Amino acid sequence: MSDDNTQDWPDSSQPDETTPPPPAPPPPAPDPDRPPIPAAAGTSGSPGSLGQRFLARLIDHILLGVVMAIISSAIIIPIAFSSSDASAFSFAASGAAGIVINIIGAAIAIGYFAWMDSTRGQTLGKMALKLRVVGPDGGNPSFQQAAMRNAWLALPIIPILGGLVELGIVIWIAVTINSAPDGRGPHDGWAGGTQVVVA
Repeated sequence: MSDDNTQDWPDSSQPDETTPPPPAPPPPAPDPDRPPIPAAAGTSGSPGSLGQRFLARLIDHILLGVVMAIISSAIIIPIAFSSSDASAFSFAASGAAGIVINIIGAAIAIGYFAWMDSTRGQTLGKMALKLRVVGPDGGNPSFQQAAMRNAWLALPIIPILGGLVELGIVIWIAVTINSAPDGRGPHDGWAGGTQVVVA
């Protein structure tokens, strides 16, 4: 005998095909301290890798090293020939001449990076590695921004401690670039928010 009052209830274990899927979680809020930079014309907008940036800097510093070797020779050789005492030459070369060479080297390095980055967006090393530095507005950084970005290159002027502090900043910059999603280091923050992207 069948029970006419029996009803067929839907099986609650089966998923209801009419129920819409849950909404996707909202994207993370942008960091107000690191606003996104619009992609510059002729670039992909993707950050350059630490390896690419290291090789670009290496090329630039090799070129700057050649220039500084010529300038250093022009300063030290006349001192050596004008001194009949080897100890006097040693003192001059390691003292006043060394300080002058460091000041000239810092000025040339900062001037080179600031001028090339502000006028072309690229140094010779960045051209070789197909990288470009962009300012906060997506165009070339200003001369002041590019100079601030490379101001740490002046640290060797400080005797003894300057080189150690510079090494520490280089490590800090490398670690930050490698861990930051946008590839910006502390020196990019000093410059107001610059970024190195793939050209």
